[in-house]
Amino acid sequence: MFSWLFPTSEIKVFLDKHEDGRINTMIIQKGDRESAKITYIYDADKNIRQLNIERGDIPLSTILEVLNARFIDRIGRIEDIELIKEVRLVQDKGAIDGTDIDITAFATVAGPGGQLILSYTVPANKTLLVYDWSGCMSDGIEEICGFLYVTPAAVYLGVGGGVRGFQTPFSKPKRVTTGNTAKIQLNHSVAGNRELQAHLGGILI
Repeated sequence: MFSWLFPTSEIKVFLDKHEDGRINTMIIQKGDRESAKITYIYDADKNIRQLNIERGDIPLSTILEVLNARFIDRIGRIEDIELIKEVRLVQDKGAIDGTDIDITAFATVAGPGGQLILSYTVPANKTLLVYDWSGCMSDGIEEICGFLYVTPAAVYLGVGGGVRGFQTPFSKPKRVTTGNTAKIQLNHSVAGNRELQAHLGGILI
């Protein structure tokens, strides 16, 4: 495993390479964020065919900064850095095309029994691909629970929970068709008021 500190920031990069020097995987760390993992796919002639990126909590701009660094070409034997243009993470494609949906709702919720509801209705002739949803408690250390569901289709897409919060990414985005509403419901069981926040991430196609 080869590693180095990126010269201009707190970024750390770790490489796992094949015996012939080609990169197998690259791990990118930045502070206490969840690491990004890049897997290199080669064709029969050992040319890079595809980069598969699991972004974690690392911004796309940081990943591109690392991939565009001059010394990557030398260390990783990347002959065509334009291959990064073939990367099509769902959320990053939406950010590039301007079709990404990032909605946040927050409120003071009385408990037990109170709830926060975040809602997004899919516009006509569109489909929402949900790739991420989360909930957090900003002023306490108790547990919260959340539900992601669709109305009026009455379909539950997920459930989450944890102490102070949770985040639930989908490896395969969930589809919400036109006219339906994606909703997040957050609850806590504290005998008092707590600040809750919900987030829904996706793209429109």
